[in-house]
Amino acid sequence: MAKTICADWGNSLVKVAVFNEENKIVEKKQCNPDDANECVINIVHAYKPGGVILCSVSKQSDELEKLLKPVVDKFLHLDNDTHLPIMNAYSSPETLG
Repeated sequence: MAKTICADWGNSLVKVAVFNEENKIVEKKQCNPDDANECVINIVHAYKPGGVILCSVSKQSDELEKLLKPVVDKFLHLDNDTHLPIMNAYSSPETLG
């Protein structure tokens, strides 16, 4: 069973990493944005993680978020409003991928 799945929805690819209980990556995958919803959901069903983190500045990921929330116990949409223990000094944090 995976501890966490992280998905980063970029402009040209959706990158997915599956982390085990020791926080080591056990699988990495890249998906085309057109197939990303199915790709990520299939990974979630295969690994049954304790949580999923989705990072995206794209509105395309909204549908994936709706699909993920009902099938995982913990979901985090990581964006510029997420409170983190580090400071983001990027001049336009809402566009940082």
